[in-house]
Amino acid sequence: MAMNPEVMDGAGLIVNEYAGIEEEEHVVIVTDWVTREVAEYLAAAAQSEGAEVTMTTMKPLDHHGNEPPSSIENALYSADVVFGVVKNPMV
Repeated sequence: MAMNPEVMDGAGLIVNEYAGIEEEEHVVIVTDWVTREVAEYLAAAAQSEGAEVTMTTMKPLDHHGNEPPSSIENALYSADVVFGVVKNPMV
């Protein structure tokens, strides 16, 4: 996928200014099939800062506020920074 420079700039702003991600931090990005492209921009921006990035894709949640699958939930606990880039927000 060719990265759109304007979208990449926005992802960089989120990673650097809002999340303050630093080198060697563990970043977990949870996404679904609907929003995966956006998550890929955040992953690229975090990696460019030297972060260790784990991105996991799940099927879109049925409703706003559902909990993610337990396998994903466990990964969240080990992260320094978590991005939930999903169609329906998780709990």
